[in-house]
Amino acid sequence: MQLKQIRSTFSQFSKFLKGNKKYLYVHLAIFAFAVVWVSLQFIFTIMKLQYSNDFGEYYSTALVFFGKDPSLIYNYSYMFTNYQANPFRSLLAVLGYFYLYTKLPWLPSYIIYSIVALFINLSTLFITAKALALVEPPASEGSAPSMKYKKYLVAFFILPFFLEVYLQGQVAMYVAFFVISGLYCCLKGHEFAGSVLLGLSIVFKPVAIFVVLFLVLEVDPKKIFRRIIGIAITLVPDALIFLTHPSLLSSFISLNISGYRGLATFFPAISFSQFLIQFANVGPLQAQLVALAIALVIGLLLRYRLRNKDERVKLIFAFTYGILLYTFVESDVWASHLVFLYPMLVLLCPFIEGRYRKNLIFYFFCLYPLVCEIGFPQYSLFIPDGVVLDVTLRLIICAGTVILFAIVVRFFYDTQAGLYQLQLSFVKQ
Repeated sequence: MQLKQIRSTFSQFSKFLKGNKKYLYVHLAIFAFAVVWVSLQFIFTIMKLQYSNDFGEYYSTALVFFGKDPSLIYNYSYMFTNYQANPFRSLLAVLGYFYLYTKLPWLPSYIIYSIVALFINLSTLFITAKALALVEPPASEGSAPSMKYKKYLVAFFILPFFLEVYLQGQVAMYVAFFVISGLYCCLKGHEFAGSVLLGLSIVFKPVAIFVVLFLVLEVDPKKIFRRIIGIAITLVPDALIFLTHPSLLSSFISLNISGYRGLATFFPAISFSQFLIQFANVGPLQAQLVALAIALVIGLLLRYRLRNKDERVKLIFAFTYGILLYTFVESDVWASHLVFLYPMLVLLCPFIEGRYRKNLIFYFFCLYPLVCEIGFPQYSLFIPDGVVLDVTLRLIICAGTVILFAIVVRFFYDTQAGLYQLQLSFVKQ
């Protein structure tokens, strides 16, 4: 029976890709350009690119953690001098996965990793489409899916942050895949499996930590216990590592709270806390605490307002607002990190757009990540008086983040508009 289900899933996956051929070709072109560019950079650059993208940092950190002294991965002088890498900021169990890639030289490992990333990203798009089918109100018999819903999905195929994901060899796509898969399982009624998948996303990058907070805001103790156990199972390896090496836990906490970025004095972070750091002259910890206080109070009030809504509406809120809260608060969130927020926006935007001018939300959905990518370079390095352009772009990007936050908050607050339609779509099913 399980083999039959696997075959059926692969058949649906194949049909999904065939049904979106022209968008798939654009995505494949993005992938091919990134892999060829990185490969050429590695071959012809004396410094070697292997230490200047995210995959290179995970690769070299896995070598140090398993081949030398684990504590060295938090030693900036050692990591930068020997590997041109920053201290490691994610949970440690994920290094076991990257250690597999160290069995090959860097370039073939990066190519294999990128091919896996391509499959993961296409799978994320597929799962997002299946989740979208759950929230879209049932169409009349024989009718095609509404373009109102599909347009967000096909736009997601070709958004510019995928280029950066492939160029940098980031783990953000694993987070996106496990988060949307976890939400899909929960919406289908398989909450334990969904909690396990959510936990796996945290193993790769603790983005979904705030999702956990909103998932346990329940009155049913059995439901709370089931969700906590599902997530906790995946974190056992990290717990064992930190219990047996307390100094690693201390270094991990201090590094993540400080928002440390090595020698980088400028980076295109898109969060509200980064806006406070750059323009209010406060430190990373203070900025994150202010942003967290604002977002957390609003989130708790919204969750209370949704207490009598359909369980699936509350699940969508927990996943969407939890990921958005991370994007709003974490001082080191880049444009490419939108890849793990956008699957949730694909589900919500068709319901949100009714309260705004025609296609305004769709334009914002497409243009916001583009503006974030345009703001990626530090223009002051190669343009006279480029500091003004840098500051202007920072302001525009952070304003866009605040606007996105406000749009989502308004949606979950306004129970008589789009949220009512989302609730109604579940009732009709």
